[in-house]
Amino acid sequence: MIMNTVKPVKNVLIICGRDIDLRQVMEMSADSVVKDRINIHVMNCHRNLWSIMNFVGRNDLSTYSVVIGIATKALPVPTVVDTWVRFYKRNVRVVGVAFGAPDSRDLRIAQIYIKRIPGQSDVLDATGNVYSNSEGLAELLLRISNEDLPQIAPREEKSAKTRCWLG
Repeated sequence: MIMNTVKPVKNVLIICGRDIDLRQVMEMSADSVVKDRINIHVMNCHRNLWSIMNFVGRNDLSTYSVVIGIATKALPVPTVVDTWVRFYKRNVRVVGVAFGAPDSRDLRIAQIYIKRIPGQSDVLDATGNVYSNSEGLAELLLRISNEDLPQIAPREEKSAKTRCWLG
């Protein structure tokens, strides 16, 4: 008996915050070696974080295997996406990829944003660092095409503290 071992095609949503990041993502996606194993959908919020809230709130994201947010120094998209995914109780994994000039302060800031996302520590590259720039995004897509990312552990919900008095 012959068993079919073809893996199902996965859907991935990539959310960018700037036009320049969108161009890099589109160029990399067009050349991707995993095109036949991943359907890549791309959204650009044009630095309008409310558009992320509206998108997550109005769409069932369960059709996506993972949502990838592109982080830059000026715009921590993965953190914002993760916040709205949790708020709207969407069952999808959010992962960040940092974009910036190699070895720059801006890239390090974006990487710090991503490392602060709860559960992000188990979605790092082979060297234990945050996936970065077009090369890191390509590496992450290859990983997603070959394996399922670890599920994120349930998080403790903490209520907001109001009426905190100074003095």
